[in-house]
Order: sequence, then structure tokens, then C-alpha cells
Amino acid sequence: MKTGTINLRSRTREVPEKKVGESVYRRMMKNIIKNYAQAACSFVMNPLFEENVREECLKAGIDFKEFIKYITKEKKLLFGMERFKNMLLPMGNESAKMKGFKKAFRELSIYFVKYYSVKWIYDGKMKWRQVHLKMRH
Repeated sequence: MKTGTINLRSRTREVPEKKVGESVYRRMMKNIIKNYAQAACSFVMNPLFEENVREECLKAGIDFKEFIKYITKEKKLLFGMERFKNMLLPMGNESAKMKGFKKAFRELSIYFVKYYSVKWIYDGKMKWRQVHLKMRH
């Protein structure tokens, strides 16, 4: 099995390449996307970033408290990529309020990935830090 070696904080991890162990690689990618989704939800619900969230809610024309309730409910149900995709992309038959929730969450998720994800990756207990960093782009 071909692997690359990563040394982070004096810990060595083997990173599987895409060609070998396809099922392991796919499962790892699904977990990474789920990790990002849950971290984005936690970012939105964090009181430290309330000002940013309120500003985004104003831009989208939605109520802040309803938005936080929506994110709290969705985070509990977030078990995979499909659910995360549904949180980000508006569907044609949804209400304007739901489209506003999704637009605000999409913008806040982008903000999280751009400015806070590296800190989240290195401060967290993740096993595959280098892979998480690569997935940012």
C-alpha cells in the first residue's frame, strides 16, 4: 500500500493515496466533509461570532434567532454530505425565508473556511490534519 508520511507535532501519520484503498479513501473524505459541516454549524452558533452572523442575517433578510434555531436543528440531523449540500443550496420550491437561511449559512461557511478553519484543524483532535488542509481548496 502506497502512503505518504506526514509529521505534525512530532507525530507521524500515514496518509492513504487515492489509488490504493478506494473504500478507505472515500470513507475518509465523507468524514472530512461531515467534520467541516459540523464545524461550520458550531462556528455559526458560537457567541463570539454573533456580530458576523447578525450582519449576514440582515443581508439575507432573516431573523437572527430563527436562523440560530434552524442551524441548531440541522446540526443535530447532519449525518452526511447530502444533508450538508441541502443546507447550502436552495431548492426551487422553498420559501424565501428558507432560501435566506441557506444563503446566510453558505456565506458564513465560506467565511469560516477562509479565516478560521486552519485554527480549527490544528487545535482539534483530528487524525488527518494535512488532508483536512488540502480539502479547504
